[in-house]
Amino acid sequence: MTKKTGERRPRPGNTGAWYLEMLGIDPHDPPTTLRAAAKEAPDAETTGELVKSMWQTAPSGDALDAWAPSEMSKAVDSTRAFRWTAIVPIALLLAAAVAAVVILPGMAGRAASARAADYRSSLAELRTALPDAQSALAVATEPDVDDTTLGATAAPLGELVGRAAAVTRAGNEPLPSAPPLFSSVAIRDLAPFRSRLGPIGAEGTAIAERISAIADYREELRRLAVLPDLPDAAASSEISELSVTLASSLADGLAIVRELPADAALATHRRLLGEFLDFFGTWQADYLDALRQGDSASATQLVDALQSWRSDIDRELSSPLALVRSEVDAKILALAEAIDALADEIPE
Repeated sequence: MTKKTGERRPRPGNTGAWYLEMLGIDPHDPPTTLRAAAKEAPDAETTGELVKSMWQTAPSGDALDAWAPSEMSKAVDSTRAFRWTAIVPIALLLAAAVAAVVILPGMAGRAASARAADYRSSLAELRTALPDAQSALAVATEPDVDDTTLGATAAPLGELVGRAAAVTRAGNEPLPSAPPLFSSVAIRDLAPFRSRLGPIGAEGTAIAERISAIADYREELRRLAVLPDLPDAAASSEISELSVTLASSLADGLAIVRELPADAALATHRRLLGEFLDFFGTWQADYLDALRQGDSASATQLVDALQSWRSDIDRELSSPLALVRSEVDAKILALAEAIDALADEIPE
């Protein structure tokens, strides 16, 4: 190309590449201006030839074709860590909400059903003990019963006391509580049945205690005035021994009568025992005097009188025993009916 007038020639070696590099432009890239194209093609005569030279030296294709994003470090791949400490409480709250919706509404009903089953079970256990209690009553009120058979009443009566106590405990135990904000109707409906358990348990205990008291009364009565053979004649040494034995028997008899179980049906019989002991105190002195005097006839009459008293005591006991048997048997039957009625009324 022809040099223009006034144009300064660049110094040798000063291509201006340093300036392009400072601007961030590679001086060796294809020319993007006419002036740069003129330097690359000094033989071009016209502007058209310069433009053509630019197109020939420019890279083919779109400049974006080879572009790709740089791979980022995994350290900055995520800007938020996954926080389990925040998720766990939320999960627990959701589980509690599900439990409240699914489980809690039925808790009151299930608690009421379980408690009702306990009531029926304790009543059934008490009900099955009543036949043995009737058998024990028959033995305790039988006039001619031996000591061994009479003592065998303790086992069934103890069983009756235990089962009656279980019913009483069930009646004293508070009703279960319903969850807050949920209906407690099923639980409240048990209140009338619960209130009837206590009296039933108390009646069972009272029946067992009365039968046991009658059996104890009879066992203690057989220890009253237990005496050795009473002779119609005796030596002085024998009379002295009899004196001690009779005095001890009288003291024991007084203690036995004081400790006898109290029962309204046996009140008359207890008074009879008191009269017998008064007689026995006087009888001892008369009997010992007859022996000392050698009066066999009087001694024999006194022994017969003592035996008559003892027969009267046994005979007078039959009527009170029959009364006790009638009263307690009626109570057992009434208790059985009350148990059956309540068990049928308690809801499933």
